Formats: sequence, C-alpha cells, structure tokens
Amino acid sequence: MRINKRFLILSWVSVTLAAAGGFGAERSVRLSDRVENLLVRAKLSGNLESFDKGLRGAPQELVYDPQQADFVRPSQWHEYGVGYGQDLGVVPQQRPTWWMAEWAEPVQANWISLTGVYPNQPQPQTAWKIEIRRDGQWATHASGVGGWYDRGRYAWGGPDTEAVTLEAIRVSVFSKDESTPIRSIHFRGEPGRSWVVARLSHDDVVTPAPFQARITPLTAPVMAGQPVTLDGSGSTIAAGQFVWDFGDGSTAEGKRVEHCFEQPGIRKVTLTVTDGKHRHTGMAIVRVHAPETLHVPQVHLDTDQKNEQDDQHYFGYALFSELDVLGVNSVHHGGGQELINYREILHVLDLAKRSGLPEHRVPLIFRGADVRLSPPASGNWYDTEPEISDASDAILAAARGASPTHPVWVVPVGPGTNVASAILQARAEGLELKDRLRVMWLGGSNNAIIREFNGNNDPWSLVVIARSGLETWIIPAPVGARVAMDKRTEGHLYADNPLGQYLKQIMPERNKALYDASALSAIISMRLDLGWIKEVEHVTVAGPEQDYAWTRSDEPGTVRVIREIDQRAMQRDLFGTMQGNPTRLIGVAKTAD
Repeated sequence: MRINKRFLILSWVSVTLAAAGGFGAERSVRLSDRVENLLVRAKLSGNLESFDKGLRGAPQELVYDPQQADFVRPSQWHEYGVGYGQDLGVVPQQRPTWWMAEWAEPVQANWISLTGVYPNQPQPQTAWKIEIRRDGQWATHASGVGGWYDRGRYAWGGPDTEAVTLEAIRVSVFSKDESTPIRSIHFRGEPGRSWVVARLSHDDVVTPAPFQARITPLTAPVMAGQPVTLDGSGSTIAAGQFVWDFGDGSTAEGKRVEHCFEQPGIRKVTLTVTDGKHRHTGMAIVRVHAPETLHVPQVHLDTDQKNEQDDQHYFGYALFSELDVLGVNSVHHGGGQELINYREILHVLDLAKRSGLPEHRVPLIFRGADVRLSPPASGNWYDTEPEISDASDAILAAARGASPTHPVWVVPVGPGTNVASAILQARAEGLELKDRLRVMWLGGSNNAIIREFNGNNDPWSLVVIARSGLETWIIPAPVGARVAMDKRTEGHLYADNPLGQYLKQIMPERNKALYDASALSAIISMRLDLGWIKEVEHVTVAGPEQDYAWTRSDEPGTVRVIREIDQRAMQRDLFGTMQGNPTRLIGVAKTAD
C-alpha cells in the first residue's frame, strides 16, 4: 500500500492570516500533523438536546485531532445537531442553541477554524455568534447571518496573529429576528479542517508555492525496456531545480529527462520543483507495459466504500480481475463520510492481500472530497469551484500518464465529486482530457441524475462531467441493481478466503443488489465485445432547472446511458473472478474499444 503520509491534512484550507492588530488577507495554507488542537483537552458541551427536537451526534464528534489524523470521537457524519429537518421555531439570541469548549486552565490560541452546515441543509438566514470567555467574562469574537455557517468555513488567525488567552469558546446559533424560525440546526466537523483551536507557529503551516510543477502528458504507451522522454517544461516557473522520481527507485534532475523503465508495472512518477524557498510536486501515474498488457483496460476507481455492500464487492472484483487498476479514490456519500470510506478501502485491501492478492496488484490509494459541489451563480458548469484533493490530483495524474490510444476509465460508483473536480482543475490548467479519460458512472434513476442515492449526494458533479465533453457512460442504479445475489441460496459463490468470508458476512439474509460491479463488467464486456451490454441510448443531461433529467437524443453525443445488461453473465464474472477465475484480458489481442 502506497500512501503519502507527510501531511495528514489533505485539503486546502482558506485561512485568514492576520496581522497583530486584526484580520489580514486570505492565503491558502495547510496545517501539519504537529499541530495540537486545544479542543482535544477541553470539556465539550452543548444544549441542543434541551430543545426536544431529536439529536444528531455529540459535541465531541466535531473535533479533529491533526496529531492522530482522526476525530476525537469517530462517527459517520461528524456532527452535532437537532433532528434532520426539525423546526425549532423562532429562537431568540438570549436563549440560543450553542456548542461550547471549556478548559480547566486558560489557554493561548491564535487560530480558530470551524465548518458550517451540510450543503443539503442551507442556513442563509440563520444568525450566529462566536464568543470567547476571559477572566470570567464573555466577549463577542465574531457574529453575522448566514456566511460561513451557511455551508462555508470560518477561519481566524495564523502564525503572525498575537495569541489571545481564553478560558472557553462558545458558538451560538439563533433567529436573525423575531419572525424568522430556524430548522435543521447542526454543527459539522471536517477531516483536517475543523473544529480546531490552536496556537500556530510558522513551522505549523505550509503555504503553497507560487508556481506549479506540471508534467507534460504522454503521447504514446510506455513500454518496459524502451526509453521515454518526460517533460516538465510546462511548469509555471522560469528557473528552479527540477527533480524527478520515477517510482522505480531511480531519480534524475532536469526540466526534460529521458528514462527507461526496466520492469512492467504501475509507477507513480513525480516532478518536484523548488526555487530555494518554495516547492511543488506534480504527478503522473504511468502504466509501464509488457506487450501482453498493451490492450488491457486501465481503470481508476472512485468509491464511497462503506456506503453499501456492493462497494466492497466492486473493489474486490477490480483487485482480482485482470484490469489495470491504477488507483483507488475515497469520496463522501453526502458529506462528511470520506474518512470512514477511506478506512474501509484500506480494510478491504488488507483482506485482499491476505487472500492472495499479489504485491504488483496493490494499487495506489488517494483520499478524496468530503463535501459535494455547489452550482455556481452563473449556472455555467465551468464556473464551478472544485473540491481539490489528492483524489482529484490523482485522476489528473492518470490522464497525464495515459495516451490518446490508451485512455483511462475513471469509475465513480458514488458521488462524482472527485471526477468533476479533476475536470475543473484540468480546465483551469489547460490540460486536455479528451481521449485521455473516459467515465463510467453507476448512479441515477432511470431518467435523471437524482431520485437515487449516488445522484442525490452530488447531482451537480454529474452535470459538470456530462457537459465537459468527456466520453461518459451511465449505468442507472435500477439497471445495475439487476446484478444481485442471495446468500441464502448462492452463498457458495463466495471464495473461501478472508475477503470472501467478509463479503459474505456483511451481506443481508435476502436478495441484495450489487449495483457497482456492473460498471466494471461493462468495461470488460466492451473491451472483449462480450455482449453483456444489451441496449444503449445517447442522452442530453439537464441541470437543476429541469430536475437533472436526461433525455434521449437522436444525435450521437458524448453521454450514453446503458439500459439493458446481461446480469447473469456479470454476476458469474464477479464471483468467478474473486474465486480466482477472471475473464482473460492480458495477452488478448485488441478487437474492440
């Protein structure tokens, strides 16, 4: 398993680095794993249960500990709130809802970061106040309506800010006036971002370089034993030190270098550029081929792995198939679950290794987005703000290592946040993805992105994907659901190994849909022309103004919906593969795209 652990804070944080006298300009930074979150040793409390409107989570579930790379109290949603959708009526400022941290002894802090509500429960008209207690007296630190609490983030301070002494901090939420009720009130924690109160030094933050290291996309497949030229001249710096790591134990220096990969395999190639003060690393995921792997489909998985049992089956299927699995991304399933899904990826991978997965089949793992995308005010897909993560960077790295004759399939089987973010990043960079990436998404209802779990959890991301011009295939959930199994009568299909036993154990005692596996079966079928895809139609995809519907189009386009499949053949291949009998892809001559 290959994971970058240098920094455990994987997402960029918009941070206000303040001068001694007040707020300064916003700069993007990230916190190192050395930072002590003072909330970890505070007494945490709240009053939401007193409203008798149900209760979600606990005050401790918001707090992230950078030193442990985990929440103080792990949970699925990392939240503290009243029941979903519950109306509290008008809540006066004098008797607000609140969350509070108190210390036994005063602490000093120059950094506070908080996260607002989940996007599906917006609070644009809800008032809020942040207070600090010193010498037994409460004082307002900040207040407002909507703002960061309405799906945003609050950040105060930084290394250059003079630390303040505090005995307690309280965050209150209430009605903005005497006629505005509030509902679905909650506080949300984000991995690596919130809730954090700390005293920062300059050693605790890493500011991004004012330049980017960029690897020029490859133009042809890379063959073992043959030299390939790797070019970093597209980097946005005129002069500096360029250091290459080819992922095979060898390195080189120079803006443009030649390298020969002696052995086949999947290599994470990095280019690190430094100017003496800053550094930035670009990445390409390169499949080094032997002649027999030249036409094997390359896939990059993207999964909300802990969502349902079909996710684990999809991952196990991919690992033991003959598909080239370049990497695996974690993603949320609605907002706030990325960390749980990431851990389940690691768990399933460990079971696979204990079940005989060869070392050369162990893929790179990347952590992805924890929140969904929001439609921009303009309504134009290309104006969307991406959720940049290691996962979206990895998708771009796969595109750089691909070639027009050997594109990579990205296979999201949850929200499309990582994929859409990568598309948006590529557009900003000027990286052409057409003929380098294809998308196979499992999700949506029969006639729309929404009215189905995956689609509901980030519908706008699929609009971005569909309108980007990339070749996109959609297997609606009702179609993928036809690949199913009932362990009461078909339990013998599971392999007798740790992974097979786990998959069987987590399945319910009934017929259960294994939606996600169909996405991989479709790619295998298309490569070998097996006929498992029975009916396809071209569609156009609408946005929220038309309920995210897709409509049949008589004009060939880039988006296709798979309507009919051979579910029995797909089920046989799924279980046959995990029993050690995968469909042969290695060494098979190319007959179909």
